[in-house]
Amino acid sequence: HQSHISSISGPSPTFYHQYGFSRLNYIWSFPGFPAPSLFSYVESCPKLNDNQFTDHCVLFTAFDFSSCFATLAKARLKQKSEQRTVFLYKNLTEDTWDTFSNEVNSRLELYLTTHHSSISSLSALSLDKLWHALKRSILGGAIDSLPFQHDQSPRSNFTND
Repeated sequence: HQSHISSISGPSPTFYHQYGFSRLNYIWSFPGFPAPSLFSYVESCPKLNDNQFTDHCVLFTAFDFSSCFATLAKARLKQKSEQRTVFLYKNLTEDTWDTFSNEVNSRLELYLTTHHSSISSLSALSLDKLWHALKRSILGGAIDSLPFQHDQSPRSNFTND
């Protein structure tokens, strides 16, 4: 197990109330939990109306689940011959970004005029339809203008590119 022992300087992390008291001594997390970017920190409570309203601290914990969603089962990849497309952003030039931006704008405009020509304003469209149009335009623009490669491994090796 992994633990974060409470070593808070300043006010005691013990909370006293009429039925007893409570204290956060440590945080435990399972090492096999698929969140390699588990991040925690302790922060003093902010002042409220220039008066410290408590001497307790707040624990903030954030999980990065992107690695969980970037995993495909090996059996599925083998059986279905599936692959992922990995866009390589690391060494893009400003011209490539401009080309990508123009491509996305053109695709979005074309999609909206083709599929929703009777709509006079974007605000008349539902959020779902706008989101679908934007996702479709970004993906199409990326495929046409950004460098990419296909990956058949169950976990992407390109997370930092």
